[in-house]
Amino acid sequence: MKPLTIKELRTRFNKEKPKFIGLKNDKGEWSVPMNNPKIKPGTRMNEIENLFSKESTPDGIYYFISRDSMLKTAPVIETPVAKGTVTAQMMEAAPARTVIQPSPMRKDESVWTPKEAVEHLTEVERLKLQLASKDDELKRFKAEQLEEDNLPEEEPPLDTKTFIDSIKGLAEVFAPALDKYLDTENRKLAIKERQLGIMENRRRIAAGAASATQTGNRRPDGGLFVDDPGYEDYFRALYEADDDAQLNNELDMLEQNEPEIYAQMIEKYPLDDAEEQPAT
Repeated sequence: MKPLTIKELRTRFNKEKPKFIGLKNDKGEWSVPMNNPKIKPGTRMNEIENLFSKESTPDGIYYFISRDSMLKTAPVIETPVAKGTVTAQMMEAAPARTVIQPSPMRKDESVWTPKEAVEHLTEVERLKLQLASKDDELKRFKAEQLEEDNLPEEEPPLDTKTFIDSIKGLAEVFAPALDKYLDTENRKLAIKERQLGIMENRRRIAAGAASATQTGNRRPDGGLFVDDPGYEDYFRALYEADDDAQLNNELDMLEQNEPEIYAQMIEKYPLDDAEEQPAT
């Protein structure tokens, strides 16, 4: 696919109506930064056309960046656009229209079911008991070794002396290995406890949102009215849920019907750090 002209880009923009757009140069620097929800995409498109109309803007290949959501799970589309005089070599080097699909949620980021949470809690407690038992064994072993080292030296029979030397040699090998084992178990326990803390925090957020929706008045679409005392809890639940479609629908409703509440929610719950300053 050859790069689009600015007129072709306008036609595509009018047809696809992306919600967030910007423009980068061939070095990957922002020439026109991507808009945020407070700025209409049409405003950014006008700025791009104005930039292309200036003689001071260098000729070359630029990249029109567009996406329908500022959440990190939303795909990003890069479309090459030609400005002014472009050589055949530059045209051939320009990549085709590219869709960048973010990586899916990692397995370790999934939410546990109540049954899984109980199983993990049980495993943590078992590991704690096992670790305490091993720690007691190590302390007793070291105390016995210290007691033996402090005993008066006697000349034992040859066979007994050989046996004691063998035991001491095994102890020197066993003690570091046991210390390493206990250190590994400690790390496993710390990871389990951190994961349980994350899951418990998510459960509390979901419970708060559920309480808000139970006490608030419902709109026809199932949401809360903005004047309901639990509306912010309801919005925060959408924000935390990583559901692009539902969150975007709520933002569209606020932008059209409650612009002041829309501005407050965007400022309090920023969607992304995608907007950058243009290159100097």
